[in-house]
Amino acid sequence: MTRVDFFIWPLCEKRYHDLAICNLISSIYLSKRSLMVFIEDTAERDRLDHLLWTFEQTSFIPHGIDNTYPVQLTSNSVKANKNILINLGTSCPLEPDKFEIIVETAGYDESTRSTARSRFKKYKEQGIRVSSHKIDEITETKNISLG
Repeated sequence: MTRVDFFIWPLCEKRYHDLAICNLISSIYLSKRSLMVFIEDTAERDRLDHLLWTFEQTSFIPHGIDNTYPVQLTSNSVKANKNILINLGTSCPLEPDKFEIIVETAGYDESTRSTARSRFKKYKEQGIRVSSHKIDEITETKNISLG
């Protein structure tokens, strides 16, 4: 059964949000779970691809845009073959039941937070179990366990 984990941290600049996303990806990868990161905008996907190589000097997260990597960056969640999805899109995935866990963030500013609230509501309406995790500092996204 699919579950959604929403991570809520203080409002911040987008670059800090992106670093928190990199930390989440790293934590999930280190737990030996397969992961898909959905990003609608291909330019944003390419930017995250670059950031994953540079956000820490000592980190190595094998990732790419095809499904041969443990971490797949994609603009098409329909072709899912991973058990965890980090949804960086503006809407819920079309087929949420393809995933064991969907990871969401509450956004970084009022606009993205409003969009996240809409996704939260939609998941609940679909009968999907949703949990919220309040994080006081963005750096707390390191070493997160999804259980």
